[in-house]
Amino acid sequence: MTFPDWEITEDALEYSAVKLFVQSARRVQPDFAVTDDNLTHLARICRQVEGIPLGILLAAAWTETLSLQEIADEISRSIDFLSTEWRDVPPRQRSIRAVFDYSWNLLSTDERNVFKCLSVFHGGFSREAAQQVAGASLRTLAALVNKSVLRREPGGRYEIHELLRQYAAEKLDEPETTLMHSRHLDYFLKLTEQTETQLYGSQRRAWVGQLAAERGNLRAALEWSLRADPLADMGTQSAANDLEPRSTSDNSSNSNSIAWSLFEAGNMSWYQSDNYKRATTLFQESLLLFQETENNLGVSATLCMLGQIAKFENDNMRAEMLYKRCLALKKDLTSESTRLSSIVLCLADLASLAQALKNPERAARLIGVVEAVIDSDAAIDAPTNMFATRNLVTLRTQLDNANFAESWAEGRAMTLDQAVAYALET
Repeated sequence: MTFPDWEITEDALEYSAVKLFVQSARRVQPDFAVTDDNLTHLARICRQVEGIPLGILLAAAWTETLSLQEIADEISRSIDFLSTEWRDVPPRQRSIRAVFDYSWNLLSTDERNVFKCLSVFHGGFSREAAQQVAGASLRTLAALVNKSVLRREPGGRYEIHELLRQYAAEKLDEPETTLMHSRHLDYFLKLTEQTETQLYGSQRRAWVGQLAAERGNLRAALEWSLRADPLADMGTQSAANDLEPRSTSDNSSNSNSIAWSLFEAGNMSWYQSDNYKRATTLFQESLLLFQETENNLGVSATLCMLGQIAKFENDNMRAEMLYKRCLALKKDLTSESTRLSSIVLCLADLASLAQALKNPERAARLIGVVEAVIDSDAAIDAPTNMFATRNLVTLRTQLDNANFAESWAEGRAMTLDQAVAYALET
């Protein structure tokens, strides 16, 4: 059945999975209605069960006692929530687990071993990743597809239904769980290292696309590295080497490495292909990672890029909010040269935005500040100088000369600290 890709969607009621949920919910709660408040959670439930009719029916049966948000939260905690005591249906259809048990019993020993190892992937995986992390041969992958526990997408990626992935993950014992997650982490750290060297090459679009497709795996790898516990005696030195958890400093380095790779991929999506939806997703992922490691330089850089996208989409109020958050962080950066160049760029962006918001006096003052800093400080790097100057030339041609001079002079007379405080005013 069709279901919404995101938790929030304007046309959610047009999807067959949503329609089935509403019909089923009204059997147990006749006055059930879809509202603006619960539509988000309804779409989330349908996405969690990925349109499986039995999953929708079992989830809808809970609407008599739980809110849709509570139902969605319970599904994310355990697949055993999706069960019923109905006696008028066959036992195999009384729970999602019973359905999955039936499918599991159809697998050979080798297929079971590979399939449970594939549960460490989130959001799909490539054939190469399956081979390196889970030891999956092409023949075994084909068998799992034929037995409907994997899907092979037209582009060649493999997908596991999320609930089935949770079920398979339960089959891993503790040492297997640690080993598989360790291999998964190593694989995706190497992928980000490769991406960093390829983003500006002739195949950059392919690499950006690959990194975007692996967002779920990158997030899962980092979450594992941050929560891995010290290991007990694993028997052999080679196993210990494979399973050794990362130190806190290593985890932070991993997070920052992946965050900067996602950030650069976002840049490439934005500047090279104008794919602002993909760029926004990549920047949001990198922002979360930068925030987790308290990397203020990364946070500020990402907020700036999200501000540019918001301005491109004519969401000027959001753009202003993002630029101001960016500037508030940049003023506290410890490297003076980085701090100065970053502030200048941010002030130039805010000047451009002030003009878009029909505030020419504010735009002129900020232009005056930026020009004064560029004229007086050789520490401003050439790219920053060029970018800011290009913005200012464009703005000056759009402002009324009679009103420009006074505000511009006021801006040039400000100190940098005064200018930052002025730019952060509401």
